[in-house]
Amino acid sequence: MAMGLALPVQVKKVVSENGFSEDSMCTLNAAMSNLARAISMKEVLINIVSSLRHLFNSDVIQIMEYQPGSKTWSLLEGFCSAAYYQSDFRALTGIIETAQTKLLGGFPLVMDDLEIIYGLPQNNHPRLKSFLALPLLDKNKLIGGVFMAAAHKPNIPQQGCILLLLGNFIGNVIGNAKLFHMVENAKKEWEDTFDSISDMVAIIDKDFNIVRANKTMANKLGKHPREVVGKKCYELMHCQTHPINNCPHAKSLKNRESSSEEIVCFPDGTIHQVTTSPMYNKQREIIGTAHIAHDITEHKKLEQQLLQMQKMESLGTMAGGIAHDFNNLLEGILGYASYIKQQISPNNPIRKELEVIEDSAEKAGKLSKQLLTFARQEKYSPKPVNFNKIVESMVKLFSRTIDKTISVHYNFIDKDMIIDGDAGQLEQALLNICLNARDAMPKGGKIEIETRTVCLDENFTHQHVGLRPGHYMLLSISDTGMGISAKHKDKIFEPFFTTKASGQGTGLGLSMVYGIVKSHKGIINVYSEPNQGTAFKIFLPLSRERLDNMTKQPTVSKNLRGNETILVVDDETNIRKLMGKLLNNYGYKVYMAGDGCEAVDIFRQHSQEIDLIILDMITPRLSGREAYKTIKEIRSGIRVLLSSGYSPDNQMQDVLEDAQGFIQKPYRVEDLLVMVRDVLQNSGR
Repeated sequence: MAMGLALPVQVKKVVSENGFSEDSMCTLNAAMSNLARAISMKEVLINIVSSLRHLFNSDVIQIMEYQPGSKTWSLLEGFCSAAYYQSDFRALTGIIETAQTKLLGGFPLVMDDLEIIYGLPQNNHPRLKSFLALPLLDKNKLIGGVFMAAAHKPNIPQQGCILLLLGNFIGNVIGNAKLFHMVENAKKEWEDTFDSISDMVAIIDKDFNIVRANKTMANKLGKHPREVVGKKCYELMHCQTHPINNCPHAKSLKNRESSSEEIVCFPDGTIHQVTTSPMYNKQREIIGTAHIAHDITEHKKLEQQLLQMQKMESLGTMAGGIAHDFNNLLEGILGYASYIKQQISPNNPIRKELEVIEDSAEKAGKLSKQLLTFARQEKYSPKPVNFNKIVESMVKLFSRTIDKTISVHYNFIDKDMIIDGDAGQLEQALLNICLNARDAMPKGGKIEIETRTVCLDENFTHQHVGLRPGHYMLLSISDTGMGISAKHKDKIFEPFFTTKASGQGTGLGLSMVYGIVKSHKGIINVYSEPNQGTAFKIFLPLSRERLDNMTKQPTVSKNLRGNETILVVDDETNIRKLMGKLLNNYGYKVYMAGDGCEAVDIFRQHSQEIDLIILDMITPRLSGREAYKTIKEIRSGIRVLLSSGYSPDNQMQDVLEDAQGFIQKPYRVEDLLVMVRDVLQNSGR
């Protein structure tokens, strides 16, 4: 029989001197050897029960744990022979309680006369006759007890030292099993924690071999953690045959300090913040590093996006500044060209050259407006526009692309139709409807466009989702074409729906029109019958902004002369000189200021004399906004015409709402004279 551990010498001596047979000694020796080999708590308890059954031929065994703090006993493992009923087992309760009290003193308890205590046998059923309780000690502390009962009277040594030695041995085995269990639990908790870390964690030795890796790293590599161990870190992480140049592991080994680097890892090119910390043995010799790699790929993407946004914002700011300065230069070109043209006769051949200069300057002005749009980064920038002007522009373009058998007429019931919208999108919507009308009249016909102002009440708006009562522009576009059938009329605004032959239409035109109208907070209706033509009616809300009355073309008498006094504030010398000459020629008295502070000083001296201020919003020393605020404090009723190379925006809105007009550079001198006359005639002093 193979023995794990021999029976302790003192136990052998005692049992041999106290009547244990050789077989019993062998059984005891084998049992204790098995117990010594057991590791896990479950295995230990099962072995104890098995060994005690063979050693004492017990019919009932209970191994109980004692908790000193709560002074309670709890069952760890037990055995009850099938020959005994539950009532037999329950009869031991009182005896076990008595034995527990005995064991608290550290003494075993032997009872071989249970027949007297328990009563006579009934129905020839065997009854328990003997009882044995052993205290279990670990490091001289009571940790529990073994309680055994049998139907016979075993040859139990009377000397308690034998039982105490056996109890001590079993107690030590259970104590070791508990310790092993605690170590295993601690190890499992550490491994679970190690593997639950979302970052890639590894232990790497001095030779760049991976000693241990968590599941995150193994999963990243598409391997099992055991497959990672023993591999070179640079082979797995960087697909290299040697360490990379900025390897933080190598730096930590060399400098004996923590190191951190941003490194592109793995074949997928992800970016990681890799941090390594040196690890030492008891002799303070460095043996490797703890390696942590945190995926910062998304963070770097967001960082790049932020940098891109900051760059674009800087470019936008620069573009806005360039456009502003460019507009000031263009104002000098356009203004002087317009001024010179006024000074020469209509028949002078040089007028054509001046008109070329004007046209070029205006085109350059449109370019600067695109720069200003970029500076605001607006894809859709609604602003007050005169819709009638859009219709006129679109008809000119459209008329050059259609057959002469189709005529286009427009009628503006109300001269100025100001709405908040994007001129480019509105023109595109108009063009798409007219192109559809053209295609519906292959043999020729007529397109009629009309705009008028309508007031929509609640009865009307309740029938159209999205509309509110108020003043609207009604745009009507009708044709004399083939019309639309009833089954198709409800689908014409659906994307990709078309009645045209294959290759002749995408079905996106009218759906885009519908989207543009909706984005402008309006509605579109269609009226059509086969062979009776088609009519589109579009309702768009009229602008409520104060800027409407400033940006639309003023209507004044043809006499642009005046005798009022005007203060011109502009930091551009050429523009000031031009405006001074221009206004003087038209009868105005002019004061000129090159910045906001000078403007305030001049106005303070001549506040009752000045009738109008033409104020540039961007001036040195004191901005146009601050100068305007100070001037209004001096005299609240003064009329002000604002001017700027920038487009009007929300930041300028508070000044715009209080001023009498706004003119954006570059502008023709005729436009300035018309607006000056309009402000002086139509605004109260």
